[in-house]
Amino acid sequence: MRILRFLYSLDGRVSLKGIWLFTISAAVVLQLLPRLLASAPIAIATAIVGMVNLALIWPSAIAVPVKRFHDLGRSGRWAFILFAGAALGMIFIFMDLASLAPTVGMTGLEALLNFDAYYAAMTQQPVIGDDPAGLTAIGWGGFSLALIFSIIGFGITHLIPGEKADNRFGPRPERFYTFPSR
Repeated sequence: MRILRFLYSLDGRVSLKGIWLFTISAAVVLQLLPRLLASAPIAIATAIVGMVNLALIWPSAIAVPVKRFHDLGRSGRWAFILFAGAALGMIFIFMDLASLAPTVGMTGLEALLNFDAYYAAMTQQPVIGDDPAGLTAIGWGGFSLALIFSIIGFGITHLIPGEKADNRFGPRPERFYTFPSR
């Protein structure tokens, strides 16, 4: 049960080693899972991959970064601010894609759920400017916003060493993570 507490709680601290181990482990799982499910029926494979992605949103976007900010001696609210900035950028991208979808005979939801077909259809359209996908300034602004907040968040959580001593969020992680004693 300590792994569930590590993944889903907001208390405690995570060391640099801990966040790198989590990031690499999540990336390996997300890359290998579709390959392992390649022989399964598409509906089952999609459902399993979707559930794993859904289960990893909270830990990767909020819980583990909050604990990293705690290790840096900062409030976990910074993780929420960085996540909100990146999410806002993604919302702008999705809004832009949804508004452009009718140009290729798709609804906005169809374009979001089947981006490959949307992109293939958009690249068959006359190119306006330099972007074959047809993103407008809103979409590119959203992409820029999401990219900037993601790079800042990654840099802070994955590159800056934590405090060497105990702090108000708990004792220093000896190996990967630690929780405050209650």
